[in-house]
Amino acid sequence: MTASAAAAPAPPAPPSHILAPAQTWSKAVAMGTMKGKLPPAKILFLGVLAGFYLSMAGMLSLQVGMSLPAIASSDAGLQKLLFGFFGLPIGLTFICCTGGELFTGNTSLCFAAFLEGKITLSEMLANFAISFVGNFLGSLVFVACMVACGLTTGPVTALGVASVLKIASVKTSLGFGSAFMRGVMCNWLVCLAVWLQASSHDFINKLVCCALPVMCFIVLGFEHSIANMFYIPFAIAAGSDVTWGAFLLKNLLPVTLGNILGGMALLAGSYYLAFGKKSA
Repeated sequence: MTASAAAAPAPPAPPSHILAPAQTWSKAVAMGTMKGKLPPAKILFLGVLAGFYLSMAGMLSLQVGMSLPAIASSDAGLQKLLFGFFGLPIGLTFICCTGGELFTGNTSLCFAAFLEGKITLSEMLANFAISFVGNFLGSLVFVACMVACGLTTGPVTALGVASVLKIASVKTSLGFGSAFMRGVMCNWLVCLAVWLQASSHDFINKLVCCALPVMCFIVLGFEHSIANMFYIPFAIAAGSDVTWGAFLLKNLLPVTLGNILGGMALLAGSYYLAFGKKSA
């Protein structure tokens, strides 16, 4: 063996497919900073797109997971898993990979940037308010599209529509405290999904990172304000007895408050304590 061969450098280690936790915190802060500095019109536009994508995914969940009566009667757990995967995780992946502004995810990202002093309180709150409005508008536009397509009635969506009527009734029958706590737990998981996908570098990993936490919140029965902006208005458009007042006051209000607490305190707050500037 020659000296040059003996001294040959070792091959480089394969690149990691996921960031370390401290690196993920830094990336989340950078993402929150970028979001907090966006012009209001851009936040609104990207918020509309995010609401539309998540609503499209919600429709998919009705057409797949809620259109399996044989499986639902024989294996309720499997049916819940299918409902949990074929829908919202796909919508969240679309949003994360295309730069959408999702209110629920932004509660953790922008709060992380605020805790590190990268954005102001007014910038954070402006992002929350505008992205929320944009998500709502996007969801309502999608519902209007479904009405225009004739998909609130007829055989194509019959099973899904029957299911969403029941879903809307259950969601608006929750007590304020129950809806609030389900919102807290939900957005802890949704924001975890956003952070996990931010730590990944390729599409498949991002899809898996979005799917696992979101499947958890769906199967466990937690409440997501932006998803409900589709499910309940779609049910109303399909003939539900649920009123807009019941939707806004009995579901959207407590769930939104819970989502804010879950994203800010339980996700961003906990990782700030672990990896933020005060932990050094």
